[in-house]
Amino acid sequence: MMKFFEFLLIALLVFFFKTDTVAQDGFKIIRKAEKQYEKQHYKKALTLLAKADTADYGFCGNAYAQADNQINFLYAKTYMAMNQYANARNHLKYNTFCGNRYQIDSMIWVSYQLQYGKDSLSKMVDASLSQANMEYTQLEYYIHIPLTNGDFIHYRIDYLKKWESIFIFNGKIKAQLWVVNFKQSTIYKMVKG
Repeated sequence: MMKFFEFLLIALLVFFFKTDTVAQDGFKIIRKAEKQYEKQHYKKALTLLAKADTADYGFCGNAYAQADNQINFLYAKTYMAMNQYANARNHLKYNTFCGNRYQIDSMIWVSYQLQYGKDSLSKMVDASLSQANMEYTQLEYYIHIPLTNGDFIHYRIDYLKKWESIFIFNGKIKAQLWVVNFKQSTIYKMVKG
């Protein structure tokens, strides 16, 4: 009986060490992609990110969430460097790590500024804010701002910001209140800057 428990213990240790090693391999790929990004080898970085997207990160859901956020953020930075702003925004909207939410929001707005020009975006936002509406998708609340050029800004409401979190339950009326407060925000000042 003692031999069985020794065997079981060894088997479990091997399993956990093997899983941890596999999980680390995924994060190694992300680090390699970061190095390629830093060297401005963007196509190589994208290739590595695609590989990291399908890598194994063990059995811990937190490891997968962390990897997913790192991958999407690095995709976004890479696409921003390649002037592919819509692709960058597409990856930023999937990044749910709240710790860098302001940085993500800033990158979204900067991508619109770079794509349309600072003055042009400022005028489009001012002309469109009155038509903003609230949207609820995948357990998240968004402000949808249609721009005068046919595009739109899809802006996630941040629950951690007190002034944004009070507008999440009541549709269009609350969206208009959000607009009033948004005009006093740091992001709006950046758009107008």
